[in-house]
Amino acid sequence: MFQPYQDVFLWALVISFVLQASYRFLGDQKAIRQLKEDMKFYKDKAKEAQKAGDVKKSQEYLNEMMKLSQKQFSLNMKPMMISLVLVMIILGFVSQTYAETVVRLPFNLPLLGSELNWFWWYFFSTIPAVWFFRKMLGVQ
Repeated sequence: MFQPYQDVFLWALVISFVLQASYRFLGDQKAIRQLKEDMKFYKDKAKEAQKAGDVKKSQEYLNEMMKLSQKQFSLNMKPMMISLVLVMIILGFVSQTYAETVVRLPFNLPLLGSELNWFWWYFFSTIPAVWFFRKMLGVQ
């Protein structure tokens, strides 16, 4: 029904959506949003302290920022592990099914040329899909 390159594109959309949905529903989006705001606050304070020449205060703010960054990482750990397993399984299937797929572009890409294998087609299809689904689902 579809051409192989269209199938790979659809797989990219499906995988991108499922991954972003897992981050949306398995991660605490309010907590992550608050952590990002707090990190921005400490980053701005660190810059101000640095401009004022107060290295000690700047380092304190940067240390607080690092603690918040670690908390953010731990909040993203569960969806990240699920995503990793899911991607490994699905991409294994896609790589075997579409190993011979070649997409011919009407232009040359630096270092890649005008023909992309399934992986590069998947990769370039995933970038806008992830951005779109992150915005649509409100993922931080």
